Amino acid sequence: MVGDEAFIRKTISPYDITPGDNPGSLITQVQLKGENYDEWARSLRTALRARKKFGFIDGTLLLPKEGSADLEDWWTNNSLLVSWIMNTIEPLLRSTISHMKVAKDLWDDINERFSIMNGPRIQQLKAELVECKQKGFTIVTYYGKLKKLWEELGNFEQKPVWLVQMQPRINV
Repeated sequence: MVGDEAFIRKTISPYDITPGDNPGSLITQVQLKGENYDEWARSLRTALRARKKFGFIDGTLLLPKEGSADLEDWWTNNSLLVSWIMNTIEPLLRSTISHMKVAKDLWDDINERFSIMNGPRIQQLKAELVECKQKGFTIVTYYGKLKKLWEELGNFEQKPVWLVQMQPRINV
């Protein structure tokens, strides 16, 4: 009987690399062009979480101590992530980004560089919402356009500092 059998779940380690994981892989179709940083970052986070690799980027999977059995695997995966990140950046923009050995440092550098555009982007989105008219679009198309603008604007909304400090930190 199925209920009586022991259920064995095979979990993969963040250090596991599948045959499809190679430095030339394009893990998301969204290319960083600068002004689309938030969309790019969201897409990359999703792709890395699906592969259990986001810990290398958010700092939860730290560089193992010298002599650790995981050290070589950590560097192998880290190098793979650096390649994946660089592969998702528009070629002209890629040439302006410093090469970094550690994927988290690269991620943080890109975040610092491109997330500062939020203020102007918020204003642009608000203006697009004000100007958005149905014109010849179907209701479905018009609603889809509005919904996309609302969602993108919602991604920029910041929580008050006191609320952020009260929330428990979840390491996934």
